[in-house]
Amino acid sequence: MNPMKNNLILPRFIQLCLLIGVSFLFDSCKDLKNLDPGKDIKLIMNYKPADSFVEAQVKDAKTGNLILDKINIEIIGKESANIINFEGEAKTTYTKKGPSIYLGLRNVTPTATQPIDFKIIISVDGYLTSSRDVSLKGVNNPPVEILLVKASTPPIGSAVQQGTITNSATTGSSQDNSIVAVNGQNSTIVEVDKGTVMKDKTGATLSGALQTTVATFSGQSSESAKAFPASNTTVLSKGPNGEANVKGTLVPSVFAAVEMKASNGSRVSTFSQPVDISFEISPNRINPKTKQKVKVGDEFPIYSYSESTGVWTYEKEGVVVSRGNELFVTFPTSHLSWFTLADFILSNSSSTFNVKVTFNSDGSVSAASYPCSIEAFYAPTEEGGDPSIQNISTEIKKNSGGSGYTLDLENIGLNVTKLVLKVNFGVGSQVFEVTRSNGTMSTTNFTFKTSTNKNKTIFINVTCENDKPLEIKPYNVGIEGTLLSPVNWSFLGNVSYDSGDNKIKLITSLPDGVDMNFRSVAYPDYTKIINTGTTETFTVPIQLTKDHPLCK
Repeated sequence: MNPMKNNLILPRFIQLCLLIGVSFLFDSCKDLKNLDPGKDIKLIMNYKPADSFVEAQVKDAKTGNLILDKINIEIIGKESANIINFEGEAKTTYTKKGPSIYLGLRNVTPTATQPIDFKIIISVDGYLTSSRDVSLKGVNNPPVEILLVKASTPPIGSAVQQGTITNSATTGSSQDNSIVAVNGQNSTIVEVDKGTVMKDKTGATLSGALQTTVATFSGQSSESAKAFPASNTTVLSKGPNGEANVKGTLVPSVFAAVEMKASNGSRVSTFSQPVDISFEISPNRINPKTKQKVKVGDEFPIYSYSESTGVWTYEKEGVVVSRGNELFVTFPTSHLSWFTLADFILSNSSSTFNVKVTFNSDGSVSAASYPCSIEAFYAPTEEGGDPSIQNISTEIKKNSGGSGYTLDLENIGLNVTKLVLKVNFGVGSQVFEVTRSNGTMSTTNFTFKTSTNKNKTIFINVTCENDKPLEIKPYNVGIEGTLLSPVNWSFLGNVSYDSGDNKIKLITSLPDGVDMNFRSVAYPDYTKIINTGTTETFTVPIQLTKDHPLCK
């Protein structure tokens, strides 16, 4: 083998051979029989694509199903140049087939006290563009979800209305237009005056029939609230009082996406004159400024979201107006994006508190940490209303030097009355409720268990048909698993190489004696069905053919 090729990596080799050990895909290696091992190939055994990594799963907001279509990805942030894919390529804009995205970080290692934050903007044909704030706090980070709304099938608590606006490049809109998206007892209205000229982001005037989509979401519906772009806890580029880059939590009562698109795919970005957007509100809504029921003339803050930067900002004050028997918060805008009527709670202020929840284990759980998704239920924004929802991704960590586990949450708004924690481990999960009383959040000890699951160690034994010595040391490769029915992919952990016993292994919590489907985070298209057996350890043997490049 040519020593000058030592630093070359063949992506297909990594995909079909190195990953066989970490995603049980030994059948695929037969495809490599005809490769010339002397041509630009370095068989790297201790392949480490990144110093730390996270998986982003792209899902349909209504069904929760993984989106398998092509995904357009853009990564934004000061550390974006250090973000790589599994092949080690540094790309901030690219397209790949769904549903999972591997995001590795090199040249810098994040910690809990010095996390690395960036944004990932996602678009898929037929879905509304959205984004997610990602925070890496260690080498192996719990997966994050990015929920996209399909215009034809929006989630519960939302509604989508589409229409057509005829536009001239010289005279603008041919008539007054009003598009109403009715969402239960609430509506979002977009009004375009005759003569309004519409332009794309380059400043070019658009003409012809413009397809207009108005999607409106209730912040009080747990299903639709999960579609909120970026995340609730975020950094505003501009705050309500003119502050720059202010961190806090947006608690939406309603949010909406407005999109206008020409037949050539160009999207309307700006208008020659303001367009009015109106959010219907309940007459029982309490104005937090006056502590009284809302009335005509009251003002509420409106925030807008930039799809190009993935950042929310304070837009302006919307004014309460009367339309027949209904009340609306109306505001003019000269651009299109997502908009929300929301409360903004500053972080690290007298309006927030921290909570520490401690857990014990029944002995069947022993991993160092577990990813969990958290829904924070907020106090109602109107009399008799439902609470708003905030979604958080974090992990429960094992206490150092002692038993039990701890979950730390910071900057929770004072109007949070209850936290619902769903703790995922292997293919099981458990739900806990933490309630707040007398101004404090309970820190009661909970005991979590894995039911019939066992902590299992899966050894992956890779050998050659001709008994050639072989050693593989994979790093930073996450594994997902699911029962064959129902299909619900869960992050199981990371494959590691143990120099003590010279073996590749995955330690995770699994049920006994069931067929499960496994796959690698980096290449979710490739899956393998394995029976989990009845013991706490089992081996997956993988034998490569004698003419495989690894065995020559």
